[in-house]
Amino acid sequence: MTHLRFVSAAAIAALVFACLAGCGGGGKGVNPPAATGLGRITGMAEGAPSGGVTVRVDGTNLSAQTDQNGRFEIEGVPSGIHTLTATVENGSQGCAVVVEVEGGKETNVGELVLREAGQISGLVTSTATSEAVSDAAVTVVESVVTIADEMPHPVRTTQTNEYGSYTVSGLPVGEYVVTVDKEGFRSASFAVTVYAASTTPGDVALYPVATGETGAVKGTVYLSTDDGRVDPLVGVMVILTSADNPEPPPPLPPLYEQQPGGRFGYVGDEYWAYSGPDGTYSIEGVPPGRYVATAVRPGMQIDQQEVTIVAGQTTQADFTLVLVVPRFKEITGTVTNAVTAEPIAGAEVFAAMDYPPPVPLSGGTQPGRPRGSIIMPDPGECQMYAVTDEKGFYRLLVPDSVTVISAYALGFEPAMEMVGDRSVIDFKLQPAVVGEVALSGTVTTASSEGGLVPVEGADVYATPYSDIPGIGVPAVVFPATTNEAGHYEMKLAAGSYEVRAYKDVFTSEAVVLHLQGDATQDFVLQEQTLPAARKAR
Repeated sequence: MTHLRFVSAAAIAALVFACLAGCGGGGKGVNPPAATGLGRITGMAEGAPSGGVTVRVDGTNLSAQTDQNGRFEIEGVPSGIHTLTATVENGSQGCAVVVEVEGGKETNVGELVLREAGQISGLVTSTATSEAVSDAAVTVVESVVTIADEMPHPVRTTQTNEYGSYTVSGLPVGEYVVTVDKEGFRSASFAVTVYAASTTPGDVALYPVATGETGAVKGTVYLSTDDGRVDPLVGVMVILTSADNPEPPPPLPPLYEQQPGGRFGYVGDEYWAYSGPDGTYSIEGVPPGRYVATAVRPGMQIDQQEVTIVAGQTTQADFTLVLVVPRFKEITGTVTNAVTAEPIAGAEVFAAMDYPPPVPLSGGTQPGRPRGSIIMPDPGECQMYAVTDEKGFYRLLVPDSVTVISAYALGFEPAMEMVGDRSVIDFKLQPAVVGEVALSGTVTTASSEGGLVPVEGADVYATPYSDIPGIGVPAVVFPATTNEAGHYEMKLAAGSYEVRAYKDVFTSEAVVLHLQGDATQDFVLQEQTLPAARKAR
């Protein structure tokens, strides 16, 4: 077992998954031994600025800065599942991925994709005294709608300081649920939206546990892996429901109403808490009786047991979870010309876990950035990307959770198909309509003498461009290749395009052109700073 992460594939690279087979069972009422051994996490951050990116193992003091090539290395990481975060200095970009570390081994997470990010910051107080609550555990998780998700989600954790304040930064734009736990108080949860380069308020007022005839349940949540390891597991919700009328376990805790003054307060009769970095949890103030305790984290099989709460006593309830085993299926098909019915060789076919599907970047050679965490330890287990052969045939091996297949080919309009129960999906691509606007220019690069020399065989790609924020244009990619004089020319329809030139590991800056008539655009290629493995392609 290796790691679980977001992925940005490089040119002509396949998105792959692996089947993480869980083993072991309940472990109810048993305190398994903690795993021993420390591992190493390595990788690189895509588009790391010159100032570097801070990469942290969430919930620990382990961190590293990326070097001038965007690489990083973190030593001494305890075995188990962790959330790895990457954040630029000002917090405007960040990402979080789920990583599994094995003692004595290296886990390479590949390339981390930085996205627009913001932060959540708030003050935790007591409803009884209005005083700040220090050392409260704050858990931030993505909003998910089902526990059947095959992909474990990142979990961010922190604690309030002596003034009751907390901040969780580098959160990619999106929807989250914040939960606050503190011994002697009821847990509280609320939903928030994180926006780019902004701070989302997260004040919350905790209700003290009612004194008197109540009890508590405490314990530790563990992860059992298929190689026999047992490690503490952070970010697992433990929820109590009545044994007489147990409800299906929810993926997230109940949300709480916002009270006057902009704070959130307890309004229900639910009992739950999240496990911390050491896997422990505590639920207090529970009326005596019989309950079903359920440990839930999306991407993992739930664990349940019946517990009896006795007034004035603490009941011990430990849980052991295993990773959900992804189910795979084969999808095959052909890509043909919708006009001539001829097969299209070299067409690219992508599978996506969610809508919208990946969109190839310049040249139709790079998958887009999928949303959510994906299991990806072994390239041999799954094939999320394929290139058609001379007969237009492709083959994919994908998880059942794949929803969309899309096909792209230079000179054709792209097509997308919903997967459903189908195992054979054919594409008939419409030839792109070539416009009458001529775009031409010269591609050069700096010579050793300091001047510019023409570049023969450089590829120039034009892709339709939208300047409306949040709107992508999954459309045909128009190519051209330079001659011995470094000259290129292509025909386009009037409109807006993003244009860039490439050759080997050399690239130009992207230029957005709003074409209404013939135009000239020259490019100067510069060598990219890339790891040796990517330069070797």
